[in-house]
Amino acid sequence: MTSCSPAPEACLYHLAEVPYVPSREGEPRTVGPEVRGIIEALDPLPAVVYNARYDVLTANAAYGGLFPAMLLSPASERNALWQLFVAHRCCAPYVNLDEELPLLVATLRGGYGRHVGEPAWEHFIARLLEASDDFARLWRSGDVAPPGSRIKVVRHASVGEIRLTSTSMLVSGAPETRVVVYTPCDEESRDHVRRVRTLHDPLIGCPVHAKPLSVMRAEQAAAKETVPAAVRAPAVETVPAAERAAGSGVESSDPASL
Repeated sequence: MTSCSPAPEACLYHLAEVPYVPSREGEPRTVGPEVRGIIEALDPLPAVVYNARYDVLTANAAYGGLFPAMLLSPASERNALWQLFVAHRCCAPYVNLDEELPLLVATLRGGYGRHVGEPAWEHFIARLLEASDDFARLWRSGDVAPPGSRIKVVRHASVGEIRLTSTSMLVSGAPETRVVVYTPCDEESRDHVRRVRTLHDPLIGCPVHAKPLSVMRAEQAAAKETVPAAVRAPAVETVPAAERAAGSGVESSDPASL
């Protein structure tokens, strides 16, 4: 009789003559120095490393300048999908949301198929379903799509619209982790990308709700003072380059988007 120790589920796969794939609860939450070096070397092009859930694992200063709202988020919310679906729709950084959101959710579902039942994934999906009716509607559609090159139109409150081509590349040795690089589509967009890197206090939000980064950070700090220390989100390392760009907290050294 075949022993089922130490992993009972592996035994069942063996008996069924099906290759065993271990649980991926250890999905990457950080990247190594080689990948961080590549991301930083891509500057002035905005670049980020996502896992299959769209958690931001590391990013360069140009990405921080492009998406300053990500810099304000606690670690549990540094996620491109969370930022898009939970914020006011008018304040979302993408102009072409009707095109972008279905593709993002379909790509997420493609990754979810390999992680069904894993607590981290199930908790993340449940949070989004509860927080956003739009996400729930798109999730129920069941559409699946692979990552790929796309045109993204970013609305930056300080400089206006920026047209970018996003290119996704897998990271060797880190399953389901990919580098996404944003390349300006035209000279005006290229100028805007250069400009946002020089802003020390960028505006965040739509024209109606926009506030300087410094004001939003001050409001966050004031709100944190009212929260008991025991329930605050844990501190995370920050990226010096990103801090120089926009007073950021996006992690380029060890880590969430858009």
